[in-house]
Amino acid sequence: MTTDTYTDSEHMVLVPHTPREDALGRDYEKWLQEVDNPFFNSIPGIVHYSNWRVLAPTPAVPFTHLDFMRVASLEAAGALAANAEVSEFGDNWNRTWGRYPDAAGEEAHMNGHLYLCRRLAGRRPRTRYLALMPASADPGGIPDDAEVWQVTFAVIGDARFAYLVVVSLADAAAFAGMEAALPEGCFGAALAELIASPEVMGMPAAMSAGRSVVR
Repeated sequence: MTTDTYTDSEHMVLVPHTPREDALGRDYEKWLQEVDNPFFNSIPGIVHYSNWRVLAPTPAVPFTHLDFMRVASLEAAGALAANAEVSEFGDNWNRTWGRYPDAAGEEAHMNGHLYLCRRLAGRRPRTRYLALMPASADPGGIPDDAEVWQVTFAVIGDARFAYLVVVSLADAAAFAGMEAALPEGCFGAALAELIASPEVMGMPAAMSAGRSVVR
């Protein structure tokens, strides 16, 4: 049987962030499509990487953007920290798009967070919109097609939640009323829209020019 690394990946690096105030005016989301997304989808060990905008940030999800980096294994996630190419790319992101271009080390959280997560449940379909519902405790009463991710380690920044429920939505209108009917344990909801992913950009996940993918 052919596996789908998008749904079969059991580990994910979640990157919530809010870029510099003038980022959108400087075509930040076009840069995500043309530079950021192809770059990370070419890195060994990353099986699917996508970029999302939060349409209405809330106290529960106080960031304007999130990146979902599905990785082949915990070892693959660890290898990213030692990848000089990834490190240089991140430094360039800080200088170009970060709210605090000189932030590094213990101040890195000022430009964005980075959480290592593991899947607890769900295999959601690929859609243009998502409902993001953070929780402080293992949530209950979730939809059958929702994904539940547990934050196992906050690499950068303090984790704003311990669990994240991700629900696929056919359209933005389907988000209406979700904040009033949250699954047990969830303390808020936010609507996110897809900016870039391999299938949207017309390239296969884990694509690379002459690079092998760790599986």
